[in-house]
Amino acid sequence: MAIRLIVADPQEVIRGGVARLSGDTDVTIVAQAVMGTDAISKTRRHKPDILLMAVQLTEVDGFDGLEEIHQSVPHTRVIMMSTEPLPVPRKISHVFGSWPRCYRCRAACRSPP
Repeated sequence: MAIRLIVADPQEVIRGGVARLSGDTDVTIVAQAVMGTDAISKTRRHKPDILLMAVQLTEVDGFDGLEEIHQSVPHTRVIMMSTEPLPVPRKISHVFGSWPRCYRCRAACRSPP
């Protein structure tokens, strides 16, 4: 059974990289989004198993979009990514105190200078 995935990130390199990495796997990318509003509407429309979502999205950021997504598509698991080591502290308690299953900082993958 294929895993249905939406990738929501403003950077084409991230969206394209995830698409290439999922090529010969059981992961099917059903949609991609650049803005938070697109991530919300595409998640509602496609009802994926997983939403891989950046925190830094325009119009609606990942944290604010998370609550809407959880209310309308509660079975979708969300993995949040950020280029910042830690999000704004009040948002950390909101996110980890309620619903998302994973928060991944992309900056942690970079090699030190």
